[in-house]
Formats: sequence, C-alpha cells, structure tokens
Amino acid sequence: MWKKPNEEAVTGPVSFTNEEPVAERRKSNDRAVVGSAITIRGNIEGNQDLLIDGEVEGTVELRANTVTVGKSGRVRANVYAKSVIVEGDIRGDVFGTDQVIVHPSGSVRGNITAPRVTLEDGAKLKGSIDMDPQGTENAKRDEKSASKSEAAPSVTSSGKSNGAIHAPGQ
Repeated sequence: MWKKPNEEAVTGPVSFTNEEPVAERRKSNDRAVVGSAITIRGNIEGNQDLLIDGEVEGTVELRANTVTVGKSGRVRANVYAKSVIVEGDIRGDVFGTDQVIVHPSGSVRGNITAPRVTLEDGAKLKGSIDMDPQGTENAKRDEKSASKSEAAPSVTSSGKSNGAIHAPGQ
C-alpha cells in the first residue's frame, strides 16, 4: 500500500466520539430476534433474551433470560424462561422462574407455571395457572423423567408386580 506524503500511521486505541463502544451497544440491545418471515422447527436453547415474531415449533429454553412472543409470533412449544411476555400466540406450557405476562393481544393454550402471573384485560388463556415458585424446576424434572420412562420402560424378572413392566418368559 502507498501513503500520502503527510499521512501518518495510527497506533494505539482509537476513540470515536459519536459512537458508543460495541460492548455497550450489546449490553443495551442484547436480544436475538426470530423475524416474522422465519419458521424454526426444533429446540432453541441459549443465554440471551429472545423476541419471537415468527413461528417456532419445538422447545424454547432460555432459563436465565426473557422470551417475548411478539404480536405476530406463533409458538407451538413449551417455553422455559426467567420471564415470558406474550403478545402473540403460544400453544404449549409456559414456565417462568420470575414472571409470565399475557398482554391483551396474547393467547396461551396451555398451562402457566410461575410465581407471578399477569393476565391483562383481554388476554386469552385456555389452561391452568400454577403460582408455585418451585413449579418450574419440578415440571422440568418431571418432564425429563417421563420422557426417560417412555423411551426405556423398566423390565424386571421377578414374579412380583411392583408397577414395572415384566418381560415375556421371565
């Protein structure tokens, strides 16, 4: 490369007065977005706030963060988060370790478990509300043990019936 005669190389940190540092921008707007034209089929896990304006089918698990379902968002999944804000449509169970808020435009077809639940005037809910603070952890543990028992039934060879499945010929 060539230099103009009076041009000097810049060394050391450079400061731009009209721009905030990238780290500061990330802190103030650290949220992922599923846009209105996006469809995701599968599990979403992570450590970042999430705005869903598109369609999600599967499981959403962002336990330390906020999940917002925007007005055009459609979620067919169980949602696990610190806070869940519903402005769109959720068909699945919602677990908030801090709170769940369903706005007037929001609709939930499933059960809500959170220590604090707000259903604003006009919000739609078809399901139950459990305001047990430990309910979210208990529900996840129960879900995991249920999926394990469905995937691998226990087999015993004793003649006693203890609720386990007995293998034929044993």
